[in-house]
Amino acid sequence: SLPKVGRVKLAYMLTPQGRIWSEATVARLEDKRYLLCGPTLADRRDFDWLSGHLPADGSVTLRMGSARDAALMVMGPASRQLLSQLTDADLSKESAPWMSAAEIAVAGRPATALRVSYVGELGWEFHLASADLAAVYGAIREAGADLGLADFGSYALNAMRLEKGYHAWGLDFGPEYTVFDAGLEAFVKFDNPGFVGREAVLSQRERDPDWSFHGFIVEGGDVDPLPSDPIFRGDEWVGYVTSGGTGFRIDQRLALGYIKRSLADAEPAFEIEILGERRTALRVPRPFYDPENERLRG
Repeated sequence: SLPKVGRVKLAYMLTPQGRIWSEATVARLEDKRYLLCGPTLADRRDFDWLSGHLPADGSVTLRMGSARDAALMVMGPASRQLLSQLTDADLSKESAPWMSAAEIAVAGRPATALRVSYVGELGWEFHLASADLAAVYGAIREAGADLGLADFGSYALNAMRLEKGYHAWGLDFGPEYTVFDAGLEAFVKFDNPGFVGREAVLSQRERDPDWSFHGFIVEGGDVDPLPSDPIFRGDEWVGYVTSGGTGFRIDQRLALGYIKRSLADAEPAFEIEILGERRTALRVPRPFYDPENERLRG
């Protein structure tokens, strides 16, 4: 189902075989106007896929990009305090809750503001014109000078999304997995008669999936687990890592990966082989960081 006006939803696109094609953040800006954001490196791929599935009656139009073709994330516990200096929009929890969308002005420049976060903190993702990006960034830097503002890059972003146990396209899911393998079946509206792959998904629901997606805390050593590192149970290979790294907010080495479905409810102690050395890996519930999502909702 589509979000209400002013709201945001996470959605998945499936192949006719019921496998995961891609992930999308969908914001409903007006009754019949939406913003769809997908994985950065999959923009042309997903645009082509969506173009091929438009209704034949012309009732839906699709446009690649827009006048607001740049993105800027402002995340952290002081983000509301900082941004309130640069906009007249109401950024309170009541007016701008988690998973909401609004078109506002930031530092005098128009922006689509999504109250979403891939890093697990209070924050906003802004979509604005490239021509305005430098001015808005400069204003944010100046306003945040006394608030501990710092830039963060893709490695920090990845470390923080690992702490939240979030899937990453191309690593933790793709067309080789079903939503049941990846633990994403809660996003499927099974009674919707019109989505691609529905018949395959209904068939998959009738049997146990092959794999089960989990998070692990890796003990000892000074090397991060990497994608494709094998997961063992005793002497038996039982799965593999899809994402790994260090969570610096919780000071733990983390791994996300798949194990055989038959072991989904087994005791939590496994081993991951990293650079030829096996290390204890404890399966724990996700998210690793802020499991109640209190920071996201702040």
